[in-house]
Amino acid sequence: MLRTAPAGVALLLCLLAASPALAAQGKKKTMKGYLVDVACSNERAKELPTLGTVHTKKCLQMPDCERSGYAVLTPDRKIIKFDAAGNEEAKKLIAASSRQKDFQISVTGRVQKDMMAVLSMKEVQ
Repeated sequence: MLRTAPAGVALLLCLLAASPALAAQGKKKTMKGYLVDVACSNERAKELPTLGTVHTKKCLQMPDCERSGYAVLTPDRKIIKFDAAGNEEAKKLIAASSRQKDFQISVTGRVQKDMMAVLSMKEVQ
């Protein structure tokens, strides 16, 4: 068992190191939509058509919601999750905003499937 542990750790480290490289290979896109947390978007999947407009700052800043990570809810109701850098940008945007709900954003990054390596993010009206 001890012999497999170093190999497993090595494999895990290789996968973690490759993750940013894989994200960098995605297509660069700018998307507009609503800033949501992953926990609420999963729990309230049936409410996606209205979730973006009613989702509150208070909820976005709740510890469980913050830990789940953030995403953009697109007009066609897709959830595109952010990488670690995007989650940090989202936290800053939420903290600096005077909005209490209806967090419309424009986010640019490299998209691969349902993940985005965020390059920039801003609030839109």
